[in-house]
Amino acid sequence: MKNIAEILKFVKQETKEQKMGINNCIAIYRVGSHLYGTNTPTSDEDFEGIFIEDIDYVIGNKRCDEVNLGTNESNTRNTKDDVDFKLYSLRKFIELANENKPEIETFFLPESAIIYKNEYFDRLIKAKDLFLSKRLKHTFYKYAFAQKKKLIGKKKRLEELRGFYEILEKGIKEGKRIIGELNLLETVCESYSERPRLSYVTKMKKEYTYIKYHQNGIGKDNIMVDDKKYDMGADIQRIFKNVKSQIDAYSGRTKDLEEHGFDSKFATTAIRINEEGIELLKTGKTSFPCKNAQFQLEIKQGLHSLEDIIEKIEELELELEEAYNISTLRNSPDMEQISKLQIEMMLDFWRIK
Repeated sequence: MKNIAEILKFVKQETKEQKMGINNCIAIYRVGSHLYGTNTPTSDEDFEGIFIEDIDYVIGNKRCDEVNLGTNESNTRNTKDDVDFKLYSLRKFIELANENKPEIETFFLPESAIIYKNEYFDRLIKAKDLFLSKRLKHTFYKYAFAQKKKLIGKKKRLEELRGFYEILEKGIKEGKRIIGELNLLETVCESYSERPRLSYVTKMKKEYTYIKYHQNGIGKDNIMVDDKKYDMGADIQRIFKNVKSQIDAYSGRTKDLEEHGFDSKFATTAIRINEEGIELLKTGKTSFPCKNAQFQLEIKQGLHSLEDIIEKIEELELELEEAYNISTLRNSPDMEQISKLQIEMMLDFWRIK
């Protein structure tokens, strides 16, 4: 396990905010697969932490919610040699905890996962019961559902991006300059009007999810690529670079998609988040490594089908609802006491500093 010296040796601390994050840090702790017990030989390492902003960032007109201190500054997936390292400001962390988002797992970290902490972090952790509430059912479900949606659709997204990339690449070789020169309406869809300039109907030649024909309010043709709109006068080279960047971001996940037919990260996250939510609602706590770590590792190894994984996620969604109905947690966080805690911690920190 890395210690704080090993973590900080790669941190550049170039900006004022990065320096403030490190200098005012109240905790650094391990998150991600190494915490959950689902890491593989190719897993990167993930760390997060909390810092207290300088006084001028709180009572002045500046704010710093988080600082990124990770090693990977590109738009590609992390490798096993990369380190993700993010620090939340105390105010931001408290906002996330108030909403009972998955970051509340910080309250239940084992000592072995904590790289550095001081008395301010201890005060925060002791107050966990002020935050934890039945509200977590809604935030956990929403997050896990989004992961399930990506699990189902990400392979199709990659395939469509690759297809669009080939169209653009061919156009560039042919000397085309703007997207309108590619006759994309013929490539992607057929567009015709029942009454010119008034009523438009789009009939897709091929069933696309992430690439669509679009027409704005003044009748101008656009192509939507993964919710990004490109009008017919857009520069092909710029769009080509954007699409390539989106494809490159898959990096190591591409092999996962091609071998298993789905991205195992979304599968394991959806399962973990649902199970954490169930445990929190039932017992008021959660534990690490995850109880289902072996099952999640089997998913990463491709030992379970997408159909079985979806079925498991849907079973957990029902169990989450049942846990919510019987939970004895408070209905909402104690905002008054949390606000008092935040003020006291900041004032004490600034006095000492």
